[in-house]
Order: sequence, then structure tokens, then C-alpha cells
Amino acid sequence: MGSLPAHMERIRTHPGIAGEVLRLEYPNAKPYGKKTLLEMFDPTKARDRACLEALERELGMPWALYRVRRLFLLSGDGGHRPVMRSTERATSAAPSNSPLGSSACPSGTASRSSATTCTGGPVPGFAPRRAAWPMAEDLFTTAPARVVDKQDRNFDTEWRARLAGATAQLPFA
Repeated sequence: MGSLPAHMERIRTHPGIAGEVLRLEYPNAKPYGKKTLLEMFDPTKARDRACLEALERELGMPWALYRVRRLFLLSGDGGHRPVMRSTERATSAAPSNSPLGSSACPSGTASRSSATTCTGGPVPGFAPRRAAWPMAEDLFTTAPARVVDKQDRNFDTEWRARLAGATAQLPFA
């Protein structure tokens, strides 16, 4: 069995996570040649229908706008340190306002310089990242409302030390 048939069998065996897998590739990704993953399911087959119903539940759930901050720092010897991250929920939206719903906002991402402006449409947008370290990112993105707030240890201390007041030293990506 090749990798695609094995992948399809895993999805059909676990319809509970099929909705999330399909949402991640929805609606335009075509990692399997000319077809999207969604197009590979036959709604007349019970196992496929269970996966499609899981996608409907996934798309119908509430979504939230999250602030994501990242620090790309250098070690003492000039090498790259592991990226420090902070993710916190900014607001929630009903399913009709989800990035896959009828409203265009919130969707995609908004940069620090235009945090009040939503961009995109049904497909999340991506901004090119600077190549040079050190740097910082401060952006907004949408995701299902089940994402939990999380932050690396000492993140706020590092963020303030490098980006606030007279000691600010990092450019934003």
C-alpha cells in the first residue's frame, strides 16, 4: 500500500480527527496532484461520510483571533537559539465569522503595523519572514477557539527587554 492509500485508511479509521485534518487542507490545498483531500471522499460511502460530517462539525465551531508573538534570538556564539513564543486569545467569533465562513473578517493574518485590519479571505495569508536574526514577530491569526493560551518561560521579560522603551533593539519581521 502506497502512502496515499495508507493515509486515506488512517483518516477513515479515525473519523474523529478527520475533520481537523480536512480543515487544515481545506479548501484549496492539492497535495495529492490534481485533487484536494476533500475531493477524495465519496459521500455515498459510510466511512467517508463520517469524515465529511466531522469536517462540517469542525467548520461549524467557534473561531478566535489570536495574538502570536515570537522572538528569534541569537546565542552568545552567534548561533540561532530556539524561537520563543507566546500565543494568547484576543477575541472569539461565531462560526459565520470564521475564516471559512461568509465573513472576510477575522481571517488570515494581520501584522503588528495593521493589527486592526484583517486580510485574506477563506485562505490564510502569509507574509514573508525576514532572513536576518535577531528579530521579533507580532501578528494576529485565526484558529478554532479550542487553542489554549501558552507562553514560553520568561517570554514577557525577554520581550520587554528587547522591544520596549529606550532599550529596544530588535526589528520586527
